[in-house]
Amino acid sequence: MSASVTTSPAPVPPVAERHVGGSPTPWLNFVHIPKTAGTSMRGMVEQFYPTDRVAPSSRIKKAMEAQGATRKTVEFGPDLAEMLLYCGHTNVTSILPESYRRFTVMREPVARLRSQFNHWVSWSRADIEGSPSNAAVKALKHSAKTSSLEEFLARDGSPIDRLFRNGQCKTLVSNFPEQYHNRLNGDHLVAMVRENLDAMLMVGVTERLDDSARVLCWMLGWPPPARVERLNARRRDRERDAGELPAIVEEAVALDREAYAHALARFERDHAAMLEDLGLASDAHEADLDGVIAALDARSKAALVASDAERSDAVHARMDGGIRGVGWHELEKTRTGHAYRWTGPGTTTTLDTLVQPADRYDVSVGVVSLLHRDVLKGARVRINGVEPERCKVEWRLPFADHDPALHRLHATIGGRPVDEDGFCRVEIITPRTFRAEDVEPGCGDSRSKGVAVTSVHVQPK
Repeated sequence: MSASVTTSPAPVPPVAERHVGGSPTPWLNFVHIPKTAGTSMRGMVEQFYPTDRVAPSSRIKKAMEAQGATRKTVEFGPDLAEMLLYCGHTNVTSILPESYRRFTVMREPVARLRSQFNHWVSWSRADIEGSPSNAAVKALKHSAKTSSLEEFLARDGSPIDRLFRNGQCKTLVSNFPEQYHNRLNGDHLVAMVRENLDAMLMVGVTERLDDSARVLCWMLGWPPPARVERLNARRRDRERDAGELPAIVEEAVALDREAYAHALARFERDHAAMLEDLGLASDAHEADLDGVIAALDARSKAALVASDAERSDAVHARMDGGIRGVGWHELEKTRTGHAYRWTGPGTTTTLDTLVQPADRYDVSVGVVSLLHRDVLKGARVRINGVEPERCKVEWRLPFADHDPALHRLHATIGGRPVDEDGFCRVEIITPRTFRAEDVEPGCGDSRSKGVAVTSVHVQPK
């Protein structure tokens, strides 16, 4: 079978939006193919959404079961429609309203197959038994620990069909009912996958994950990260990727190869369209990365200013309320359930919002944790690049249920830093970052982190 690849430029589809937390937020559905850096991409995207508006795609399956419905008869009620972002290892296109736009990330098939197998092998026996998987899946995971990939592929079992035998294609078509997707194969499956890929808002590739994230940000008018933080990645022996593949492995990736070729061509067209739209050379992603990021950032600012989002009298941003900006790690929670995000991996973290212009602003940043006192001691806050008149830190605040901040960074910024368009970029700048692994060896956290922020308040004076 030969891949059929379209060569015409792909237009950027319109994206439906809601206004949540003072900024435009699109309806999205992330079709997360396992072991394609999807966790990393999802972490970047989820940052822009209130946590109570994000749901796994499995919620739709549970609604079907509760209603006793099929994919064609399920009622998409208010409990489902209030979600802005669905993420999961399935394609629920036939159920979601048309306002939800889909995107995905694909990976070179052999690398993904080996990574999926390595992921199963790396589970400890205690992890396997403590997982929510059923008994049959647990048995397969145990068997993977004593098998080669070729031996494992020779076994029967629905999870093997689902994840290891052209698993990217099957994820892109469906995930339930199980009997349906296990029957799919050959030209019919590849044709369905191509059709689904062509209908998506964005198709990224793992091998160019950062560029893929920038294409998505270009389409959605979001500020682009300099680099997508890699999450849920495990080390493996990459030397085995070289050399001739056994026939059973070739068969397990044959259809995925065709789908990946189609996805890669789609990504290349979108990336070229992005650079052309930004007025940049076709090789700018390699030669002028700073220029690409700067152009995307300017586009993001223009998109926010052009939206009909309200210019509020004051900004009260919580980390679980959706953050428009760059330089934030994934959402975490304190033991009492309060949400926070570490700044990093760089030393400048941003929050973009709209506010009424004023001569002077007071900014307050709530901090729940830090790895070294000097990080907060030397921190400062700017608005739209304007340096503060003064900065001070309140240390060791008394804990209150409504405010979990243990420390608070205060800044006063004058000089009328916000123009009449209302655009307000709050920059939290730390003198350096630390890795938890350096402070507490053996903890396994190698992320570069500044301060753990729970809230940001901007108050005109």
